[in-house]
Amino acid sequence: MENHTENILLPLRPEDSVAIVRQSLYWEKRDLAFDLVMAARLSGQLGKWPDGLALSDRAVRIYRQLVEQNPTVRVFITELGAAAESGARASEHLGDATGAQARRLDVIRFLRARLPADDPNLAGVLANLAGALRENGKTNEVNALLKAQPAGTVEEKHEAP
Repeated sequence: MENHTENILLPLRPEDSVAIVRQSLYWEKRDLAFDLVMAARLSGQLGKWPDGLALSDRAVRIYRQLVEQNPTVRVFITELGAAAESGARASEHLGDATGAQARRLDVIRFLRARLPADDPNLAGVLANLAGALRENGKTNEVNALLKAQPAGTVEEKHEAP
C-alpha cells in the first residue's frame, strides 16, 4: 500500500490513439459548422438575415479548414457548398446580389484550387449551386457559373442515365 503507483490504475493507451483523437476533432468541427448552417437557415426563416449571413460565413470558414486538411472527405466538400449557398441566399435577401454571386464563385475557386477538374465532389457542388440558382430564376448566373467550369464536368455527370 505504501508503494502506490498511479499508472497501474490507468489502462494502456493504444498506439493509434492520437489518430483517433485527431479524427474525432475533425468531426467535432464539422458538427459545429453543420449546426451553424442550420442556425443560419433558421435565422433566415425568422427574417434575421444579418445573423444568418454571419453564421453562414463562420460555417464556411470552418468547412474551408476541414477541406484543406481532408480534401478526400466528400461530406466536408458537399457541406462547404451548402454553407456557401446559405450565405449567398442571405446576401440576396439583404439586397446584395453581387455579394451573393461573389460567395458562390469564391467557394468554387477555393475547391478548384484543391480538387482535380473532373472530381465528382466538385461537380456535385457546382451542380447544387447551379440548381439553387435555377430555382430562383437566375439563369444568367447559372450560365456564368457553368461557363467557368471546364466542359463536360458538371452537366454530363449529373444528367447521364
